[in-house]
Amino acid sequence: MKKTFILFLFIVVLFSCRSVQKKEANNYKYSLVKADSIKINLQDTIPYPPASSYAWNYNDKYLAFLFSATRFSGPIRLYYYNFIKKKWKLTLLNSIGPNGIKSEGSFAFLNDTTLFYDPAKVLERFFIVNNKSAKIIKTYRIKNLTYSIEYFSPFCVYSDSEYFVFSLTSNMATYRNLKNTKLIGIYNKNTQSLKPMVNYPPSFPVPELKESSAQFSSTVTIYKQTVVINFPKDPFLYSYNFKEDKFSKHLCENKGVYQVKKYSGDKRRNAFIDFLTGQYKNVVFDPFRKVFYRLSYSFPNFKNGNIAFDNKQEIKNIIKKRRFTVQILDTTLNVIGETSFTNLNGLYFFVTQKGFYVYKSSGSYDEHEELGFVNLKLVKRQE
Repeated sequence: MKKTFILFLFIVVLFSCRSVQKKEANNYKYSLVKADSIKINLQDTIPYPPASSYAWNYNDKYLAFLFSATRFSGPIRLYYYNFIKKKWKLTLLNSIGPNGIKSEGSFAFLNDTTLFYDPAKVLERFFIVNNKSAKIIKTYRIKNLTYSIEYFSPFCVYSDSEYFVFSLTSNMATYRNLKNTKLIGIYNKNTQSLKPMVNYPPSFPVPELKESSAQFSSTVTIYKQTVVINFPKDPFLYSYNFKEDKFSKHLCENKGVYQVKKYSGDKRRNAFIDFLTGQYKNVVFDPFRKVFYRLSYSFPNFKNGNIAFDNKQEIKNIIKKRRFTVQILDTTLNVIGETSFTNLNGLYFFVTQKGFYVYKSSGSYDEHEELGFVNLKLVKRQE
């Protein structure tokens, strides 16, 4: 596991090349163009965000990331950046007492003053926390827990007067029992019960991919009463309307992302192959422009699995041609645009009224002192 993680970090930071936007030869009505860019300075007391994407989240006022107590002694730390004031703030989550927050986890903003926090090591409850005071406003317990909450970013939560809705993962999620694994949880605030919903799509599990961990993971975003589910190797997006109990699939394919026909028994090699054959990394909703973005990456120079993994120069040449693609979808999940870029990472991103900002790797040591983002502005293409 440690070797695979180190390998992943090596792949993410290795490439560095001049940023170029790829002109798409398609008939879509919309595209993304690079507008302004911003640099967010990391002060002496602000660490560089962790590579774990679940630790990152945002709303239209803040971006924030989490540092666990394993890195520091004392409470869990949340670092906030205020877009308006352009200042960082440190919040120490309340860890006092038996109901205190004592482990890292996932979080999502419910609004500008409160956030939803789910601790990874305390599966039977989650918390509503005040952003400013860091006090726990309310603790919700789960009486019938059989699943744990997923940890992928952006961790999305739907909330109304009666329900919380969020993604799930089963502790028993394996190739053999995926048919019994649920993807979405609906929590009733009155009864304090969690109802697991939505099986994996009928196309799962794919026997050829049983050695691939990428097949089992998912990322989600929520728009009104619909949860949109993304899988790293699946050309389809899946939507579930939890009010109507309706499940649908939507083709949203990047030709550069493809499935591996055969895996070896070497998990490290399989993880590498999963990466180099491309992945659909996330699906994001833009509430200001009422569109979805599906983020993916691919490596046009990597054509097959015949690669010398100890040949760093060969790997570097492949990584240099990494392509970051954003597909644009309307609220019914029809593809209305697609644009590709190089030198955009996609691990960190946020959406504001000004646009969709994506992390840009500078390939230099200075990036550990600042975070650079490029605004991908949605434009209507000329006829």
